[in-house]
Amino acid sequence: MALSGWIELTTEGMQRLGHVKALVSISSPARLTNFQALNAELSRLVRAMVPIGAPTEAVQKYFGTRKKPRGKDGRVEIQDAFLSMTSMPSQTGSLTNKAFEDGHIVNLAVALGLLRAKNFSLTPLGRILQHIMGEKGAAAFKSYSPESNPYVLKPAEKVFFLYCFISSDGEVIKRLYPRLLEVEGEFNRAEAGNILADVFREMASDFKSKARSLEDFATIRKWHEYAHAIENQPLTSHSGVREQRVTLRLEAFVDLSLLQKDEPSKYSYRFGPTAKCFSQRLRDLGESETFLRESYFQFVNECWELGGTKAEDVDEIVTLAMPAYMRLKSDLGYAPLLEMLLLANINALGESPRRYFELGSGMQAVRVFQRDHPDDVRFNVDRRGEIRYVKFR
Repeated sequence: MALSGWIELTTEGMQRLGHVKALVSISSPARLTNFQALNAELSRLVRAMVPIGAPTEAVQKYFGTRKKPRGKDGRVEIQDAFLSMTSMPSQTGSLTNKAFEDGHIVNLAVALGLLRAKNFSLTPLGRILQHIMGEKGAAAFKSYSPESNPYVLKPAEKVFFLYCFISSDGEVIKRLYPRLLEVEGEFNRAEAGNILADVFREMASDFKSKARSLEDFATIRKWHEYAHAIENQPLTSHSGVREQRVTLRLEAFVDLSLLQKDEPSKYSYRFGPTAKCFSQRLRDLGESETFLRESYFQFVNECWELGGTKAEDVDEIVTLAMPAYMRLKSDLGYAPLLEMLLLANINALGESPRRYFELGSGMQAVRVFQRDHPDDVRFNVDRRGEIRYVKFR
């Protein structure tokens, strides 16, 4: 496997995580489809024309900054109806014909591990997001209501998406955000993109000694090429490789409330208290996989000030995991262990009293529980001998 921990295909069209939610809302763990069909279905969903009545000042301002006109008779694409709402922390990222032709959101969902790359069915991670959204959240994409905006992430969705980004793009994120924190005051997308060039060069240097395959060396060469292209992009250009590589890594974090924008339609950002906590802690991130298993939920509990307390008792951890197991188990009764524990934590942090445990502790608790109740728990291990699936009687 090539050097991982970064999302290779990023484009300027990948901005709103609400689009990813919309895609997951129409996906299935069982239904197989192809790239073109899924893109077409997403296009029909988010570009459906809906009435919004007399345009408010916010709607007029939103369309005043865009080339494409409003629809006739007070009707607009449903994505624009939601993005124009004042509840949106960022109002950029409306999907165009080009975005659907190239499948930007489908590619992003695959990169985040929510869809399988071959048949575009939901992975266990995708099923978690579908569960967090719920039927009401999925239905919100199909009918416009000014009282409900599915593009504004719920706290559980923020915890989930941040996990996905650190898992998929952690090598970039953990280098980029501490550097951005050193910028005084507001910074724009071009400035962040220039810093990203340094990040790619650092990654190339750090991983040079770890490269083993031709694919690894090709990845390192690609990082150098990205850095070189960014450094040589003309100052007057605002839609080059710099924007293609950095936009997702900024705009998604606005959706996560880790960056703030004073003007929702512009690509200028600043750090709030949560983002500062996040970026300072990233300096000591270490290996992304280790961090996600051993420290992630303490990290989000502290940075988002969720007020959760840690569960360490084996029986309590297994009890907290049971609703997630019931949600994710197959017809044969097996559930993916890691994803089960992830969903269990997200659920527990949303309840009262708020509780959490680290994924590594959860895995150990399940092992201990199986040792004490061998007739009630079965495991299915992967090629490395690690537990992949668990079945409770």
